[in-house]
Amino acid sequence: VGSLRSVSGIPYVHNPAWLVPGLKKEIGELHELCRLIDRPFLVCAATKDEEFTIKGVAEFVEWGRKLYQNPSQLELHTFEGPHSFPTSARENAYQFLERTI
Repeated sequence: VGSLRSVSGIPYVHNPAWLVPGLKKEIGELHELCRLIDRPFLVCAATKDEEFTIKGVAEFVEWGRKLYQNPSQLELHTFEGPHSFPTSARENAYQFLERTI
């Protein structure tokens, strides 16, 4: 948990509601969003991300698949390295979009 000020210097943008106390109450918990989605969803995760550990991401995806009527619609793409969006992840995301849109 942090504050908006504590994340303002991060060189990438994330929803600050996951970091600022009280904001999640306004938008709901992530599992509620998963229940609403139940359509193709891609998670790209770095194996060496210090903020979103691969173990935590994999556990989330496994848990989220239990909520989906068609669990294969919640996909996980992992890549070696730190928090980033490298070419391999972008290409996977483009392929995902081509398949699902």
